[in-house]
Amino acid sequence: DHFSLTVNAATPRFDWIKPVSVLGADRWGTLILAPYLDVNARITPAPGVNLADSTRGFGDLTVGNGLHWTLGDYQMVNGLDVVFPTGSFDAARLVNLGLNHWTVRLNHVGTWFPRPDWEISYGLRWDYNFENTDTHYTTGQVGYGELTAAWLPTPELRLGVIGVAMQQLTGDAGPGAPSGGNKTR
Repeated sequence: DHFSLTVNAATPRFDWIKPVSVLGADRWGTLILAPYLDVNARITPAPGVNLADSTRGFGDLTVGNGLHWTLGDYQMVNGLDVVFPTGSFDAARLVNLGLNHWTVRLNHVGTWFPRPDWEISYGLRWDYNFENTDTHYTTGQVGYGELTAAWLPTPELRLGVIGVAMQQLTGDAGPGAPSGGNKTR
């Protein structure tokens, strides 16, 4: 075992939704995500060298707002989230609870109900990451998408498949960034 990482998370999500009439939208929503994490890592980079670290506490807080439209059998939400660097961070640690940088996330999600017992949903997101003020490292901008097809045999049960794709659109920058930019996918 050269590398082991275990993350246990309890992530409460608080949603507040209010009826509105703005730009044709029928609802305004606000969300707060406050993850509580228990992170344990162990790595053996060379024979006889064993590194281990663990930490527990609240991670980075996400606050978002969005508008919801109902258009017949199609619904969509356009929103903006901000990830606050509230989780503890120490550049000398093997694991951290936070990333120590702000992120602004644009969201566009939609669901189509072609029949009452079927749904097709998608999500498109774009993250703009700011510089980590301790390390002066900036992770590039990331785009990702999700596609879901589900059958609803009862109102309480959904059976489906989900696909996720992610592509870092701009390279990382700052001390230690690899040449070419380290584009995750």
